[in-house]
Amino acid sequence: MNMQFTPTQTQHIRYIAGGFTDKEIARKRNVAPGTAKKIAQTCLYKAHAKNRAELVAKAAGAGVLLPRIETDMQSHIKFIN
Repeated sequence: MNMQFTPTQTQHIRYIAGGFTDKEIARKRNVAPGTAKKIAQTCLYKAHAKNRAELVAKAAGAGVLLPRIETDMQSHIKFIN
């Protein structure tokens, strides 16, 4: 399954994977709790997941939780996110 998440959604999924509640994520990201809940709902919808555990499992399986790696012209590796 090809899951495309925005950087915000990817970070949100990482917090969910870490066991944080929407309220805790809202505090960490400095957004309203309703916004955090909406982002989580959008992620669930995009992943066709029934709950947060399934979302994390699908995201992990698709490599969404891995850090993105970008290489520059000198073949130096930079981790993004």
